[in-house]
Amino acid sequence: MAVSQAADPLAEAQRAFDELQFDRVVTLAPSPAQWSGLTRAQVIQALSLRALSLASVKRDEEAGLAFRQLLTVEPTWQLPEQFGPGCER
Repeated sequence: MAVSQAADPLAEAQRAFDELQFDRVVTLAPSPAQWSGLTRAQVIQALSLRALSLASVKRDEEAGLAFRQLLTVEPTWQLPEQFGPGCER
């Protein structure tokens, strides 16, 4: 079953992330209960959006859990370059 772009919570979460609306990302990113129709890559995307967004809004305990979940699914995941040490904005 195809899902329209507007009804795609992962696409909406990515848009919110790109617009630095981190609180919205946390509510939009698919939760584990919604992963049944997602590919592995989409699960990794959802987890990384959630983890990075939680860290950005200083919800450290939740961010830590999200990063642990992400690294359990994808042990080789690396922090995107724009978030790494020495990044300049």
